[in-house]
Amino acid sequence: MRLHRRGIVVLCVAVLLLCAVSAQDAGRTLAEDVLLLPTRKIVYNDVEQIMHDADGARVYPISCGDTTYLPVRAVCNMLGIDIEWNGDTDTVDIRKNSADGAQEPKVEHAEAAELIYSAVDAINVQDWHRYVDLQVAENRQDYSNFLESPDNAKNHAGVFNILSAKVAEMKELSMDIASGLTDMDAYRQKYTQVAAYYVGMSYTVFQETKDAWNGVNYVLVIAVTDGDTWRIAEMSDAPIEILLDKGVGFGSADEWIALNRFYLRTGASETDAPVQTVQALRLSDRVILYDGVKQVMLNADGTRVFPISFSDTTYLPVRAICDMLGLHVAWSGETNTVFISAKTTTN
Repeated sequence: MRLHRRGIVVLCVAVLLLCAVSAQDAGRTLAEDVLLLPTRKIVYNDVEQIMHDADGARVYPISCGDTTYLPVRAVCNMLGIDIEWNGDTDTVDIRKNSADGAQEPKVEHAEAAELIYSAVDAINVQDWHRYVDLQVAENRQDYSNFLESPDNAKNHAGVFNILSAKVAEMKELSMDIASGLTDMDAYRQKYTQVAAYYVGMSYTVFQETKDAWNGVNYVLVIAVTDGDTWRIAEMSDAPIEILLDKGVGFGSADEWIALNRFYLRTGASETDAPVQTVQALRLSDRVILYDGVKQVMLNADGTRVFPISFSDTTYLPVRAICDMLGLHVAWSGETNTVFISAKTTTN
């Protein structure tokens, strides 16, 4: 009888240990149903945001237990702060930008790069004679006709809408990448040397339009040798979404803002994707660092909340993110909108 009882005790202890281990494992990674919310709007500083992952693919908010979660990388892109993922330590590392100012241009053709700086400077000081001279010969007459039109100047059309301009960031593109964006074969057949540049130009404009706004605007510039001199053969809107998808974007906050503007002006912010239940993973062991300090995230009622992983993307509760980054957050159930803004201080 004593041995029978001892066997029962040993069995009970084994079961309890197994349950404890299972509960511990479930706490680390627990599958649960969440709502994917394509129609929930996110507004930051009065501008609706279209969120994307590191590859430029669109991502949406999710809801878990009446809490809205946002993809952390998309939020960092929106705010212009750095984020890194360390799979070895299961850590999301968020940091304030380590450096400010324009990036150094990555170029092989120095004279072509100087040509672009000169063209942007000509726009800045409204030196239209120099601006026309920097174009290839076959395009100069068209540029002259446009710039000599009193109506264009009066209506602030095209470059007349730009009050100031400077290069914010620039990089030279490979021929393979550029060939997918414009007809590079035609340029190479006509000119001895050809170079393609992805350029962020910081504008102040008379009036914001779908083609130009205050802030950094992105253009594709094709420079060629016309005779023995580098000249501009093409300057057009850069397809930011394609360049990001190919992994050759700048990854800067200005670039993501410009991409967001593109989606808004083209109507791509609208979606027919339905609200649907999906399965995500709650990750209580995933570490969130902000400026090197481990974060413990709390909900509005003070309860602890954990990161969620869905479709290989880490999501964090929007209120916890805003508290961590010093932002104000508000919810409008009437418009199904989360409003995020910088906190203001009063003296």
